[in-house]
Amino acid sequence: MQVQHRLYIARLALIAVLMVVLWNALFTSWQPLDFMGDKLRHIMAFLGLSFFAAISFPASTTGTRLGVMAVIALGIEVAQLWAPGREFHLDDFVASFLGSCLFELIRRTVTQFLPDKT
Repeated sequence: MQVQHRLYIARLALIAVLMVVLWNALFTSWQPLDFMGDKLRHIMAFLGLSFFAAISFPASTTGTRLGVMAVIALGIEVAQLWAPGREFHLDDFVASFLGSCLFELIRRTVTQFLPDKT
């Protein structure tokens, strides 16, 4: 029961973070920033999304999580075509997906140093 409770909380957190990312991507006014400032926001947003996806669905594979994050990142960029004042940017998609890849690299590196749960 304790594990189910943690998964429930993690999945609620994943939904909340996804809603914040979507709101910022679609409904906030666009403000020009320097190149790295904007891309760092994409990377950090998808680092967070990937973290919550990993703890929400612990049985999922790295490939599955990266695939889902790629679909979400692309979906956000495509949805911006219909959002006033927003545009599709391939480099934003790449930065978002890079955030997910970076999370998986960090997760894999950290788990190598953790003791086995056996």
